[in-house]
Amino acid sequence: MSKFNFILVFVLLLYGCEVAAQKETTGKISHTEQQVKPYYQRINDQIDSFTERPLYCIKVKRACVGCDIRVNDFPIIQQFEKRCSGTEMEFPLNPGILSSGIQELTIRIVPPSDQKCIPENAVFEFEINKMPDSWVYDGNREIILPTVKMDAQGLPSWEFKTKFKAEVPFSFVAWKESQDLSKVKNLDKLLDDAYKKIAKIIEDKNIEEFVKIISKTFEYNVMLYERTEGKPNGFQEEPEKLLPMKNCKIALYGNNRLARYEDEEFESCFKFEVFLKNNEKTVYEYPLYFHLPQGASELEVVR
Repeated sequence: MSKFNFILVFVLLLYGCEVAAQKETTGKISHTEQQVKPYYQRINDQIDSFTERPLYCIKVKRACVGCDIRVNDFPIIQQFEKRCSGTEMEFPLNPGILSSGIQELTIRIVPPSDQKCIPENAVFEFEINKMPDSWVYDGNREIILPTVKMDAQGLPSWEFKTKFKAEVPFSFVAWKESQDLSKVKNLDKLLDDAYKKIAKIIEDKNIEEFVKIISKTFEYNVMLYERTEGKPNGFQEEPEKLLPMKNCKIALYGNNRLARYEDEEFESCFKFEVFLKNNEKTVYEYPLYFHLPQGASELEVVR
């Protein structure tokens, strides 16, 4: 995993909801109420309106392999090994689930970067389960897909696809109706322009404009039922300097409706260097995803 500190999207959301317009969900909160109340109360009211808060998860056990796990082509886990190591973790799938219905899970397993084939001692297995209520930590799980074990030692990669049904109390359009970015000829220029715009906002520490840019990411909070207790602090005092985007490529997700620049380790290339008061250097990564709404001429942050 990266040595860089992550600024996670669901943290950015706390800013985004300040100006977010009311989105279509199953929460019964009126438009007027949503506009009058502060953003954190609007989030909380929407989440509190749900009678159920199901959380779909994937439980993974792996050793000596890297993995790229997606739901509806949205990245859930992207971990790639430089050496042989192992881990056992559970990750929420809800960020890739935009509404109830059939969801597609895709998994790609690759060997460590210093090997050409999956080693004999490699392990990868997973299950999909559901917490009936993400706020109740009683260990209760409904098994959606029983444990699947990889049997691909000696092969250059292993892929697995399946579908499962999910029932969630929210429904978001997000990028589903956005333009197919694989057909946009000037996508590189659009990405360059979008990153430059946000970079200036961050370097200028323009919180109000930053809030507007990332406002649509508030959906992430609702998907994970993440209540917030109040307005967070803004940018740190020290200047942030955009790092050069070296060895980066355009990566498409969400069935070609999402795009960003990322490196060979599948990390966002949008990183800033900060020298703190103790002269310690820190690098922050902004893992943003862009889409192009129908009729739009500029990319917008959606995750």
